[in-house]
Amino acid sequence: MRGHSGTYASGTMVRRKIKIKRIENATTRQVTFSKRRGGLIKKAHDLSVLCDADVAVIIFSSKGKLFHFANPRI
Repeated sequence: MRGHSGTYASGTMVRRKIKIKRIENATTRQVTFSKRRGGLIKKAHDLSVLCDADVAVIIFSSKGKLFHFANPRI
């Protein structure tokens, strides 16, 4: 039986490997960057809260714009 994001093998869901490559379409690439940037910053925040860890993230867009996250203790 096949699932949406993988296949069943012995009753266990297996995720397919997704080949990571550059997105050629500039608009699609920018939308993906924005979504993934937000997700990365949320994960950094969650890690900081859950594990009481000092976390800092610095991201530069392809145009050189700076985005950052740091928990207040840093």
